[in-house]
Amino acid sequence: MNYQLTRLTLLGLLMTSCISHPVIHETTGECLDPLEKFNRIIFHWNYNILDPYIIRPLALLWREFIPLPVRYGLINFTSNISEPSSMVNYLIEGNPYQAGLHFNRFFLNTLLGMGGFIDVASMANPKLEKQENRAFGSTLGYYNVGYGIYIVMPGYGGFTPREDLGCLVDYMYFPFSWFTWWMSASKWLLEGVERRAQLLDYDLMIKEVKDPYVFMRTTYFQHYDFLARHSYPTVQHNENNKVIQSMMTEIDTP
Repeated sequence: MNYQLTRLTLLGLLMTSCISHPVIHETTGECLDPLEKFNRIIFHWNYNILDPYIIRPLALLWREFIPLPVRYGLINFTSNISEPSSMVNYLIEGNPYQAGLHFNRFFLNTLLGMGGFIDVASMANPKLEKQENRAFGSTLGYYNVGYGIYIVMPGYGGFTPREDLGCLVDYMYFPFSWFTWWMSASKWLLEGVERRAQLLDYDLMIKEVKDPYVFMRTTYFQHYDFLARHSYPTVQHNENNKVIQSMMTEIDTP
């Protein structure tokens, strides 16, 4: 089972492990963090208080007591309900092939995979293997729309108008259009806890970074730059390349 989001997050973390300056984005050419002093205060609260005392213990309990098949099924389900919006966003980009793949995944997994809990599509055809869902914010990035101001939100983390407000458009499409506020919040919480559980083994590596704020900010932008470009960020010489490859292999192993 592949978790594309975790793979991309870890790739970004490793790529930025030696960076100590603000990133300039190839897609937009901007680096907007005018609220850095305020952002650092919120980041300190999130990183040094909220995460170690609430989020991390919750992720530990989740990983230790929820069976893997249940975790996989829940993440498959939340990914499946994002397939229709991914299809629409790829059509907006003029990419009917990718839109068709997401349509086929949704059709097969919904009808034959217990509503999406089982990833039947990946089993049926390697071309239908699970991909990162296409959010409207990334589609805006594809057309070189700027991120806007970077803000760190309490309990949420990094936020930009393009990515995070842009994703509200995705909730206009079926089945999100049927969701209540509580259903949307439950999906967000489930995905957040699962993502944190997958990153538990790399906590020490993250804590060794000289400036965690810059580290996470750079990771945020590199991740979404990757999604907008449909390609990996350009990386200069990195002495940790072997470690990157090893960790990517680990994550790809069921």
